[in-house]
Amino acid sequence: MKKKSTSRGAKQSALIVGVGNYAPEVGKLPAVANDVRAMGDLLASRKGMFTKATTKVLLNSQAKRGSVLNQLKSLFQNAPAEGTVFAYLAGHGMVLGNEYFYLPYDYDRSQPKLSSVPLAELKAMFDATTANRAFLWLDCCHAGGVLRRRSGPDETTIINRTLKAVKGTGKVIVAACKPDQSAYEDSGIGHGLFTDALVRGLRGEAKTTSGEVTAGSLYDFIDQCVTHPSQQPMFFGEQTGRIVLMNHGPRKAASGASSKPSKASKSSKKNPTAVRAKGTWVMLGEDFHLASKVRSHSDGSIDLTLTPHSPESEARIVSLKPRGFSHRGKIRYAADKDACDVEVLEVVNEIERGKPCYTVRLKSGEQTTNQMMEMSVQGLSPDEIAQRRIGRLLFNDPPSTSSSGYGEEQFIENAISGSFSDVKIDGSVIQEIYRLHGESSDWRSFARLKAISMMKASCAIEHVLELTIGPVRASRVKVSFRGVRPQRYANQEPTSIRLDGYCRLE
Repeated sequence: MKKKSTSRGAKQSALIVGVGNYAPEVGKLPAVANDVRAMGDLLASRKGMFTKATTKVLLNSQAKRGSVLNQLKSLFQNAPAEGTVFAYLAGHGMVLGNEYFYLPYDYDRSQPKLSSVPLAELKAMFDATTANRAFLWLDCCHAGGVLRRRSGPDETTIINRTLKAVKGTGKVIVAACKPDQSAYEDSGIGHGLFTDALVRGLRGEAKTTSGEVTAGSLYDFIDQCVTHPSQQPMFFGEQTGRIVLMNHGPRKAASGASSKPSKASKSSKKNPTAVRAKGTWVMLGEDFHLASKVRSHSDGSIDLTLTPHSPESEARIVSLKPRGFSHRGKIRYAADKDACDVEVLEVVNEIERGKPCYTVRLKSGEQTTNQMMEMSVQGLSPDEIAQRRIGRLLFNDPPSTSSSGYGEEQFIENAISGSFSDVKIDGSVIQEIYRLHGESSDWRSFARLKAISMMKASCAIEHVLELTIGPVRASRVKVSFRGVRPQRYANQEPTSIRLDGYCRLE
């Protein structure tokens, strides 16, 4: 019994706050009540790391400004250094001046600042806690009765500025503050879209192989479920160690305190944001297509079976057809870990299970090496230039500022950017693809293909061993790359390159 009390009890405290029953002019949020009840029940359940005695719930009329501030202050100030604190706030939010506010139950439009909870004050309390494990979740949407600002920073900018510098270690803030109510609720789920993923994750869908739901595994799960950039939560803080929220054990077990599935779990399959397209993404030219089959033949030809995912996608596939005797020329092709120049031989339209699909036959060409891209420059070997080129493509690494002679920087920059080649390296392709396709849940697949294509085309790499792009956190993604350079000498192993870092998306 003593061992059990060390994992659940006074050292773990949770505060769940939710307001949905606002005045009509502000806008009601019926789903918030479900959110708050589900969160409290889960955290205090036998699989949660909290207890009923240490889990405080404030719902609607209980969540007046004074009560919210007092309970938050008590939660963060009274937590022991070895403790864990979990705070969750759901409801309306708004921007006034250059500040963001959470709207409590007794919000008064005639005194907006005096009747609201400043995000900056909440952040200050969070920073001041001595608990070495702290988790803060904000699930807010723009109050319908509050006029939007016509100029100045938007919600995302202000929230990012307020929360970006988290003091201490082991502290994590996830802010899912959305621009409107439609992004918040889905009547088929009964929860906010973010909280639906959060609840499902706590119930066990986000558990690790050891059966624990940690802050890290929970956020990664939410990122997989919530895919639209305007709805993706922002992640702040650097996690050290594990913030364990639930423990389901290593074996599969029924989640929650009741064996009866909840409304959220029943309808989770209906959540459109969690749907993933089936197939493999390939790149043809500047477009990305979903391929149900990819076949490579010994003669160098490649057959793709493409399924249009929209009328625009189908039009782009049809445009690949060779017209009469006209020669379309070569286009860039990328799939999985490889890329090359190809010529489109034919495009055949078929009907499969009542839906159109297209078989596209390609002829791959040999990769030609531009000798100017494989030269030593100002004492830097071709391998070192290639590594800098990859750093530019993936992380937008800036030009070197060191120089030992006149014009050295420009020579090196010309080699990195491909000034003497048809392949120009202007910056991070991950940034570029996010700007163009960030609204798609598959934008990371697109960015990966484009990056592989550019690395191969610029002769920076011959074989890609690994390229992963992580979830968006605080407007950046973690990128890990491993690859092998072309072999220059028969008696020497080719150079391997490994790069890990973060790419900013702004």
